[in-house]
Amino acid sequence: TETGSQETEIWSAEFHIITGSFREFSNARDMMKKMEDQGYKAKVLSSENQFFRVSAGSYSTREDAIIALSEIRELAGMDKAWLLKE
Repeated sequence: TETGSQETEIWSAEFHIITGSFREFSNARDMMKKMEDQGYKAKVLSSENQFFRVSAGSYSTREDAIIALSEIRELAGMDKAWLLKE
């Protein structure tokens, strides 16, 4: 028998594509749902300035994030999406 053969994946997302920033959580939730409906792994991120940011994707490298950002900006109403580095 093998012991200690578990594989652990550590994944750190440093870059997030922000498609909206809202004071009201309900508005952020609506945007998150819109992005999920289009196939994105969207989530709501809180910030220290009490805004709720909607991330349409999180990436570990700047290069991957920039590629995805350019694709998202092609969507209707998403031309103002921006990249957040944590």
